[in-house]
Amino acid sequence: MDKKVALVSGANKSIGFEVVRELAKLGMIVYLGSRDEANGTKGAEELKVDGDVRFIQLDVLDENSMVLAIKKIEQEHGKLDVLINNAGIASASSDFKDFSASMVSIDEVKAVFSTNFLGSVRLTQLALPLLRNSKSGRIVNTSSQAGSFEFMTDVENKYPKPFAYCTSKLALNGATVLFADELRDTGIKVNAAHPGLVSSALSNYMGNRTGQDGAKIIIQLATLDGDGPTGGFFDENGVVPW
Repeated sequence: MDKKVALVSGANKSIGFEVVRELAKLGMIVYLGSRDEANGTKGAEELKVDGDVRFIQLDVLDENSMVLAIKKIEQEHGKLDVLINNAGIASASSDFKDFSASMVSIDEVKAVFSTNFLGSVRLTQLALPLLRNSKSGRIVNTSSQAGSFEFMTDVENKYPKPFAYCTSKLALNGATVLFADELRDTGIKVNAAHPGLVSSALSNYMGNRTGQDGAKIIIQLATLDGDGPTGGFFDENGVVPW
C-alpha cells in the first residue's frame, strides 16, 4: 500500500509534536521538521513507537534548509500528501516590552512576519510540486484567532493583542485563502487552523489547553475527504470568523 507522506514544520514540541504523533498513528510517513537537530532527532526517536516518524532539518528562515528538505522528500517518495505549516513565534524578543501598534519596533514586526508568514508561504511554494503529485494533497496553516478581525475589533476582549503576532496571523489567513483559490481545481485543499490557547512557551504558558487539544483541528483538516472545505478558517467546533 502506498503510504501517505506528511511534513510538519516546527514539530519538535507542543502542538507540532502532537500533530506528528497523530499523523503517524494514522499510518503516514511523517517528517518531523525542526531547525535544531538535537531536539528534532530526540523528538523523532520518542515518537517512533507511534509509527514511521523521521527527523528532517528544517528552518523556515533558511531558504537552503527548506530546499534541501523538500528535495530529500522528493528523492525518497516523489510526492507529499500533507504539509503542516506549524512553525511560528509569538515574539522575537525575550523580554516583555510594549508590543502595541504604536510602540512595537519594526525589527520585531519583520522577525515575526519572517517566521509566521513568509516562512510558511515559501515552504508551501517549494512543496507544491510534490503536493501536486499526491492524489489528495492537504495544506494546513497553524493560525490563531488572534489573526481574525473579530478578535482584534472586540473591545470587550481582555487578551493581549500584540501587533506583530496578530497581523502575521492575519496575513497567513490571507495566504490560506489565496492559495486555496489558486489550487481549487487541483484537488489540493488549503485551510487555516485555530488550535486555541495552548499552554506552551509560545503563549508564555497562559493557555489552559494541551498540545493534544491544539492538534485536533489540524489533524481534522489534514485528513479531509474529497468533499471537505478549502480556503476556510476552523477550530474543532467549526468555522472561525475571519
